[in-house]
This record gives sequence, C-alpha cells and structure tokens, in this order.
Amino acid sequence: MIRIAAVTAMLMPAQLASAADTESDDNWPLTHFAWGADVSSSIDLTGQDLSSFNIAAAFGYKNKAFQLAGAGCQIDMAVGNSCRMYPIYAIMRTSFTSRPSRCFMEVKAGYAFNRMARNQKCDGIYASASWGINLAMGRNYRSFIIVGYTYRQLSGSYDDLSAVTAGIGINF
Repeated sequence: MIRIAAVTAMLMPAQLASAADTESDDNWPLTHFAWGADVSSSIDLTGQDLSSFNIAAAFGYKNKAFQLAGAGCQIDMAVGNSCRMYPIYAIMRTSFTSRPSRCFMEVKAGYAFNRMARNQKCDGIYASASWGINLAMGRNYRSFIIVGYTYRQLSGSYDDLSAVTAGIGINF
C-alpha cells in the first residue's frame, strides 16, 4: 500500500507537468500581434569585402502555423569598410504545422537602400531564405538561431551580393 502511494506521488508531478504543457500549447499564442528582433552576421560570398554585422526588427501577425507574418527592417553594417545597407521587407516565419515545432523556415523579400563607398547609391532587390531552430519556447516568446542565404541586388561598380547569414533572435 505504501509502495503504491509512493509511486503515485512520484508520477503525479509528471502528469501535472504534461497537462500544463498541453494546456500552454493550446493557449499559444496568447495574442495574434507579433514582434521580434535579431542580430546576425553575413559572410560575403562574392569577394567584395561586404561581410556585415546586422540588426533587424519585425512586427506582424502570428497564429499556430505562423510564428511571424509581417514586415521588417534591418541595418547591415559592413565590417571592412563604411558601406551600409538598409533592407525593408515582408517576412514569413513558419514551421508548416500548427503543432509546436523546433524547426522553422524564414523567407524575406523586399527592397534595400544600399550606401556604398563614397556614398554611392546601389539600391535594389533584397531576398533571404533561412532555416531556424527554436531554442526556448514559452507562451509569450520563442528564441531562435537561424542560418540562411541572402541575396542583394547591387548596381554600379558592384556585383550582386550573395551571402551566408547566421544569427540569433527572439520573437514575442
């Protein structure tokens, strides 16, 4: 009898915890407004000395299938020179399922205002496709790491930019 009570006492917290996890999954998201920020670094694959440190912010809509569907902007600061790039884009971040998932895909498409050396303007199309992994997931937030490919159309004396981007961020 004492053994049954001890086993029941040991299993009860596990049952309550799994019930709480299911309950939080059913209640996520608490609101449909989403916003987030991330920091990343891009490595220039074209050899134009345009590897950069990036800071981004986005806002939009979220539901069980989409972590974020909305708009964002970013500041890309080249590491080896004074070039600055300012993409403005539409963003979609989804795991392609309504159940909680660690993996997701992110797609960005928009226009970049590029200020190159000697304040030369090289504005053009901006696009990015990335894969990510959610690190911590709560009822109000998701932190993540992300790795992907970035394309930026440049004009003038520059070739179009291809880069590998890796970063870390949080989405509320």
